[in-house]
Amino acid sequence: MKALIIFLLTLVGAINAQPKLVLKPNTIEFSNIFDRLENVLFINGGNQDLIIDTIRYNNNFYFIRFDKKWQYPVTIPPGDTLKMDCLLAGYFMVTSQDTLDTMKVIYSGYSDQEDLKISIRFYDDQNKSGTVGGTVLDENNSPLNNSKIYFYYDGSYLFDTTYTNAGGRFSKKLPQGNYTVAAEKAGYYFTFYDNQYDPYNAKKLLIEQDSVKEINFNLIQKIQTPNRVLGKVIDAGTKANVRKGIIVVRKGKHTPTKLSARAAGLAGVIQSYTANINNDGTFAIDDIIEPGYYYVQAFSDFYLPAYVSNTNDPAIFWQQTDSILIQNTVDNNSIILKRDSSYGGGIISGSITADASNPNDSVNVSDIILFAKNIDFDELTYYSIPKQNGSFRINHLPYGKYQLIAQSIGFTDAVSTSVFDIAPSSTEFNNIDLHFTLTSVSDESNIPGEFKLFQNYPNPFNPATTIQYSISTPLNPPFGKGGNIRGVFVSLKVFDILGREVVTLVNEKQAPGNYSVIFNASNLPSGIYIYQLRINGLVQAKKMILLR
Repeated sequence: MKALIIFLLTLVGAINAQPKLVLKPNTIEFSNIFDRLENVLFINGGNQDLIIDTIRYNNNFYFIRFDKKWQYPVTIPPGDTLKMDCLLAGYFMVTSQDTLDTMKVIYSGYSDQEDLKISIRFYDDQNKSGTVGGTVLDENNSPLNNSKIYFYYDGSYLFDTTYTNAGGRFSKKLPQGNYTVAAEKAGYYFTFYDNQYDPYNAKKLLIEQDSVKEINFNLIQKIQTPNRVLGKVIDAGTKANVRKGIIVVRKGKHTPTKLSARAAGLAGVIQSYTANINNDGTFAIDDIIEPGYYYVQAFSDFYLPAYVSNTNDPAIFWQQTDSILIQNTVDNNSIILKRDSSYGGGIISGSITADASNPNDSVNVSDIILFAKNIDFDELTYYSIPKQNGSFRINHLPYGKYQLIAQSIGFTDAVSTSVFDIAPSSTEFNNIDLHFTLTSVSDESNIPGEFKLFQNYPNPFNPATTIQYSISTPLNPPFGKGGNIRGVFVSLKVFDILGREVVTLVNEKQAPGNYSVIFNASNLPSGIYIYQLRINGLVQAKKMILLR
């Protein structure tokens, strides 16, 4: 009898020992275009590990992300919590039939599920869509079947894909809007519309209601070379691999080499290379025609673009990275991406012109990234790559005050003097004319070729800014023990406009290389400040503005 009681108690304990998923809240609502991000907590209210096998939802409408590394199956220990961001990304597709939805969370070996009820309060029942079709050919104008076609909404959000048929034809119905379109096939170089090889120069395609657009691609067969770059893309917050997006490799400092006739001809045409990020977060770009120095940059939905980083921080600006010598295989490159906050409905659009402060330099507006910086929170929110004619459109901005920052490799950043206040009474700023004057800087590889102090970023700033500088390698460098180059004494100081010293940021010996220092002015008043770099009796100084 005693044994039976023990058995029954054990059985009851086993039955009661189970996981229990609690969603807080279990109902979310998207009320307008500025209210498209909701947070949901996944709580294990049971006394056993909760294993989530999958989440079923309409991925044309929603983009979900988590505050921890995520890969199915995922385990949540008893009493632990996981936070999910649910972003209504495909808001432009919602009709009145889609306003009530359900996201299903399947857990505990597919035996249990919990439903998240979703309500969408804004929609458009008009059939505002058009069709784009075309043909993908090779260099001999022969059709290429099974080529994959990518459609990027607003130039960055991968909205949909399709494939070509046996005749190289494709066709796709798309909601109205601006798209960047690309074609990919194994053994051929990844190509954007208008025979371009990176998103900077890609021609944008406007789909309007009932429009029919025809575009064609001529793919170039790859030349097999040993030059390749490999790496991985990582979420800055969770350290999880980013499993979607593209990698762009663009020329930096260039090293000519002897090439075959065909390779030499293509090297003059293809100076950038693009590839997709793999499902495991890795990337590989093979068959780079000409070895040399290149910048490697990643783009992904709902992240700010960034370059290869040698630290655990995102290198959003080209000054925060180094061009990479791609000669044979270059591996173990990490690109750290910072999540953006592009879940609003604000728009800043217009036209941009740019020139160089040095008449010997030239600026191509299609080589510029235009960032929107929220000056209330001192953070970048979203970006746009201007069209070849200079027109630009920055979408998805939440409420706030913004300045625009122009970034182009080889030039210092330029910041708009105007501030754009996205508010309920002013959600769009259109027909904005921007003119930037960009100052060229030395574009060198890991060891700089000269002593250089760069313009701080951001500028104006509040309360912190980054100061970068480089230390040259002398023609006859002094060597110390072990064959290492001896360092030089470096002084980096900040002065107010009256010449009074505010702070010493660096006061030590440093070896040749690139350096970055953060200046925090939280205890200083607004105004103009001077930062001065002194090396071996040589001095360079620049102005910066603290604006509260």
